[in-house]
Amino acid sequence: MPQTMSELELVKEAVLLACRAPSVHNSQPWRWVSEGGGLHLYVDRTRWVHNTDHSGREALISCGAVLDHLRVAMAATGWQAHIKRFPNSDNIDHLASVEFTLRELVTDVDRNRAEAGSSANAGSRRW
Repeated sequence: MPQTMSELELVKEAVLLACRAPSVHNSQPWRWVSEGGGLHLYVDRTRWVHNTDHSGREALISCGAVLDHLRVAMAATGWQAHIKRFPNSDNIDHLASVEFTLRELVTDVDRNRAEAGSSANAGSRRW
């Protein structure tokens, strides 16, 4: 994805929307890093609720939810997310790398999914 200012703002807004995803005990155990024209998702062990999630399974499920919310938000704005899961075998906290390409078509279904994910939140951006 080219890094023009408007595209960076679009990605920032999509990440903010994605971070409204449900997470175990509302812990939001994820960390996003923007690098090289893409995004990287990491599990944030400092936000992992170790007392109730001994194995980290629920933290990983929460990270999967935020990743899917990002994919949906970007699809509604005309971008296809290309996700590579566990891209770095030397870093188990690096859960995904995401790069974006333009889509030819944005459907009403794409927009409705994004709105469904944000409709329960006051002040959400309408895609």
